[in-house]
Amino acid sequence: TATEILYAAGGVSILRDRASNFPEGVQALPDVGSAYEPSIEAVVAAQPDLVIIEAITQARFAPILGQSGLKVMAVKVESTQDIINHITLIGKVIGKDNLASQKASEIKARLNDAGNSDGRSVLILISDRDRNLYAARPESYTGLIATTLGMVNKAEGLKDSGPYPGFSLMSPEAILLANPDVIVTITPAPEPAPRLSSTITQIPPFAALRAIQTRSIFEADVALFLQAPGPRLVEAVEALKQGLEFKDN
Repeated sequence: TATEILYAAGGVSILRDRASNFPEGVQALPDVGSAYEPSIEAVVAAQPDLVIIEAITQARFAPILGQSGLKVMAVKVESTQDIINHITLIGKVIGKDNLASQKASEIKARLNDAGNSDGRSVLILISDRDRNLYAARPESYTGLIATTLGMVNKAEGLKDSGPYPGFSLMSPEAILLANPDVIVTITPAPEPAPRLSSTITQIPPFAALRAIQTRSIFEADVALFLQAPGPRLVEAVEALKQGLEFKDN
């Protein structure tokens, strides 16, 4: 999140956490370890002009970095406006106001073109190794993608459970009861592992689901829908819209 917002604002980084891999150029940067347990020593030794952290998962690092004399900013993505605001703010801080404003305007225009009045109900599903199914809650970043298009998330009101933050375990019975117009599937394992969009149709009770009967199943890109909570939200929204339009045709 922090890395992608920085680059969207026209900035560059001298270090990265191990999970940051976009834009492609950041993969050549030295990494400081896991985003959850980075090497604070390596960050301090590099003496960056600015350290950007993710507000929810990395807040505990702010006091340590601050005591070391480093300037720290925190970012988070819980709404499309968060993305716009942080790109604009970081652009001002790093002296890239014009570039950041252009990027923010581009994102707003693309989201406006995608629209926000789809109206269909949706479940966004992911599976674990034991084939349990989890649905993205509206409060999650993954859920935000569908909400931005104006879709109605049938996982609303469910509590976090299972290995995926922001997702809730759903039994086959609960999925049948929800009976969404659209099912979006995410498959974490790379190919040739079977896609969830294919295997879910082979679960006998699910033949009664409206989404399966109308073939309204969209296999989402795992990087866009699960691993990149930041400026690429607009790409995820566009991909979902285009995928659903293709299914409609």
